[in-house]
Amino acid sequence: MLPSEKERLLLEAQEKSRLEAEAEARRKEREKERFILCIDGGGMRGIIPVVVLIRLEQILREHGINRSAASCFDMIAGTSTGGLISLSLSCAEDNTLDTLFNTYLHMGKKIFPQSTGLLHSLVSLASDKYSPEGLDRLLYDWFGDKPLTNASIPTMIISYDLASGHDFVMKSWDETEGIKVREAGRATSSAPTYFPPLRFKNHILIDGGVIANNPASFAYTEAKKLWPECKKFTILSICTGATYHSLSQGMSGIIPWAEHMFPMMSTAQKRSVDYVLNGMPDVDYIRLDQSLAERVQMDETDPAVLRKLVNFGEKLAGDSNAELEKLAEKFEERYGEKTDAS
Repeated sequence: MLPSEKERLLLEAQEKSRLEAEAEARRKEREKERFILCIDGGGMRGIIPVVVLIRLEQILREHGINRSAASCFDMIAGTSTGGLISLSLSCAEDNTLDTLFNTYLHMGKKIFPQSTGLLHSLVSLASDKYSPEGLDRLLYDWFGDKPLTNASIPTMIISYDLASGHDFVMKSWDETEGIKVREAGRATSSAPTYFPPLRFKNHILIDGGVIANNPASFAYTEAKKLWPECKKFTILSICTGATYHSLSQGMSGIIPWAEHMFPMMSTAQKRSVDYVLNGMPDVDYIRLDQSLAERVQMDETDPAVLRKLVNFGEKLAGDSNAELEKLAEKFEERYGEKTDAS
């Protein structure tokens, strides 16, 4: 016997209610885990994490996830060149990884114009190595006058304030004194000796690498505030191929220490982040980190060297395939029913 119209409508309402309840249960289950992407600083070596993210996006396609790699994360955090990558992925009009890759291949000579001669060498001793004009132009072309609050994904950028002697963390989910995207990019990438600081209101902002070249611990702290009920944070942290500094014997005296101080502190900083996050019970810390065989300066513009960086990124992605596949499987559970191609 066929059901009456009233019974049919009741059955349809019950089925709709069941489906909605199941969808809500899946949403709550997904929100028990949050995913964070963190990208190190490193100047032109930033092309390495871009290559790794391109590979991750390919793996996502293989898992049937038809959306950008960046949009799978709940938060993106970056320092210096990692900050520029993060801002590009969440704030640029054309935010595809292919576009970002091509930008990195060609932007170096605009940001780091090479000059030679005795006069230039003498001037560099008393001033910053580069004018910020090329970087400012790139940032304006990328972002115009957009406020950081316009980011499509919660985005966090690290800088350091010389005026207060404290970190200056720029977050898209609060006003951060009304800072613009291009200002955030300029602040986080104002590496001492390379570019002058950004003066923003009462702040004197320099490259966040002096305090957190790997921003993962800062990102974890902010994520805990954003999602206090979250049970697990999966953090994908990608290096830029920086070499880890070590010495075969101790040093003494100002001159012998001069060339070793900054790389030693940078290595110690990164090791401390790894130690802290690997010990957190609510963190799955996926650190993709290998060192280049030869040191590559952050202002490197030689196409042959950039190609080596691309090859290194491909190797890092290949060596990290198991980790990327595992992450893609998690995203498949979370987004497999969706086809958002943003």
